[in-house]
Amino acid sequence: MTKKEVQENESKKDVVLKIAVEAGALEHCQEHDTYFDPMDDEALERAQGQAKELVEAKDASVAIFDGNEDELIELLEDVIADAEESCVACDDVDDEDE
Repeated sequence: MTKKEVQENESKKDVVLKIAVEAGALEHCQEHDTYFDPMDDEALERAQGQAKELVEAKDASVAIFDGNEDELIELLEDVIADAEESCVACDDVDDEDE
C-alpha cells in the first residue's frame, strides 16, 4: 500500500470515528486516545442513518468517500465491531490500583 493510500484510509477512518462518536456508537477516551463501544444497542442504527444522510446531502465531511455510501457504512460497521467494550488502558490502570 502506498503512503497516499495509507493516509486516505486513515482519513476515512477519522470520518467514521467522528460519526460513530456523534451517534453514541463509540466513546472516546481522551486520556488514552482510544475508542470503545458503550454497548448502546440502537447506536449502530443511528450511526448508519447519520452516515447515509451525510452522503445523500453530499456533506463535505464525507467527501473522501466520493458518494460511496456502501464503503462508508461498511467501514463504520467494521470500526464499531472491532472496538473494545471499554478503554483497555483505563482498565489496566484500574487493575493496578486494586
